[in-house]
Amino acid sequence: GATYPVDMIPGITRRAGNVFLFENHNVSHLVWHALGIRHATVVHVDTHDDFRHVDSGKLGRIQRLLREGDYAQLYAKSDLEFSFQQKIRSSDMLFDLGNYLFPCLQDKTISRIYWVVPEKQMDPALAGRLAQHFQRVFKVESPVTARVIKEGLIEFDLFEKCLTVSTLDSLPQMPGGSLLDLDVDFFAFPRALVDDHLPGTLIWDVPEVCRRLTERVPDPAVTTICSSVWGGYLPMVFRFLADACFDFMVSGRY
Repeated sequence: GATYPVDMIPGITRRAGNVFLFENHNVSHLVWHALGIRHATVVHVDTHDDFRHVDSGKLGRIQRLLREGDYAQLYAKSDLEFSFQQKIRSSDMLFDLGNYLFPCLQDKTISRIYWVVPEKQMDPALAGRLAQHFQRVFKVESPVTARVIKEGLIEFDLFEKCLTVSTLDSLPQMPGGSLLDLDVDFFAFPRALVDDHLPGTLIWDVPEVCRRLTERVPDPAVTTICSSVWGGYLPMVFRFLADACFDFMVSGRY
């Protein structure tokens, strides 16, 4: 059940039932905690990983603010655009749109991540490159190992095997109660971890992706959609995509 009035969370721009839309992806953290989500599987559809390391001191401050129900402070110290406008020091930030999943892993809000990358076909060398990347951004000492489960599906030995990278075609059917977490920059980039602002055309057919996601994640506990414009990488010409995906997830129409 809800532990906080979720409609009072800063940063939400649209909501219909369990479907939420916002500018920057850090708000997913606030929504899941406010709704009391525990031990969930999240399907993270995104060009970027968003689960990079957060140090223990900041994790402790996050937990204190959650216990106090101070979502205004959590938002103020997690949203890069807000912190810039309010001149909050970077050292006072607790997490942001690039690492909001890490605190959720640490406190067991989520227990398993399926990161759906924009590659339509995986380069055979991707597993090794991602293993090195995860060892660096998670700040783990032991080498991270990768296992190719099948074409387009790679499992990594991290935090009790909680992380799987998948193409959209290879994404397994998810159980009811999973979380669907979509950053719409997914549609515009040919491969994961691209940081440039690309001016090009869309790589994916948006309604087809939304339809397939609703088939693979048929009964999500929560659907969160990030516009990825102001704080992210999506060109402004694609501003409409976030609202279009929201409408599809709510009504089935694009």
